[in-house]
Amino acid sequence: MLIPSVMCLDEPLIALDEAIPALSYAVRRPGRARRAPSGDSAQSALIGATRSRVLTAVGEGATTTQLARGLDLPTSTGSSHLAVLHCAGLVSRSREGKSVVYRTLPTR
Repeated sequence: MLIPSVMCLDEPLIALDEAIPALSYAVRRPGRARRAPSGDSAQSALIGATRSRVLTAVGEGATTTQLARGLDLPTSTGSSHLAVLHCAGLVSRSREGKSVVYRTLPTR
């Protein structure tokens, strides 16, 4: 059994004399509280670093090929990230001639 504990400071504690072996481990170290990410790092933490880069690069408009080249990604990777961003309502897509152009949508 794993037991998170605020009382376990340095080493995990193992209890073998119980009917069920247990391991207690520190939840976090005292004095080392995590800070909430801000700005671009918050966006990266939420949606992932590569998807965050794709979202930022879309800007006023870009095709999958333009994004992939600009971010040094395989076209399939750029396309997958754009599909997820489109489904999430973060980018729009429109056909312009033979190309599909993606644009960021204003935040609500």
